[in-house]
Amino acid sequence: MAEVLGVVASIAGVTTAGFQIAKRLYDSVKLIARIEDELRAVAREVEALSSVFDEISSALQADQSTTKAISRRAISTISDLVKDSQTLYDKIEKVLPRQTSHREVFPPAYQRSK
Repeated sequence: MAEVLGVVASIAGVTTAGFQIAKRLYDSVKLIARIEDELRAVAREVEALSSVFDEISSALQADQSTTKAISRRAISTISDLVKDSQTLYDKIEKVLPRQTSHREVFPPAYQRSK
């Protein structure tokens, strides 16, 4: 009888732990989904800013009269924005994973063995 009570207690412990872990996993999935949405938004903003810089660069290179029409203050502001953007891009680059597959992101201990 004591053995059965021990097994029941073990089952209860494992069951409770399983439910807690499952909840934490679901919470993690929700967090990852929110992070994924935020990263997509940042990527769109970076892409849009890059497009603006590309257009400015093309306009400045294509037409010297455009360059003359732009004030020194505007050129200075554009230059500052380019420098600030490069600083931001460098910071983003440092935190982005360099891996391209989950096998490279997760250590072997976390990968399912075959």
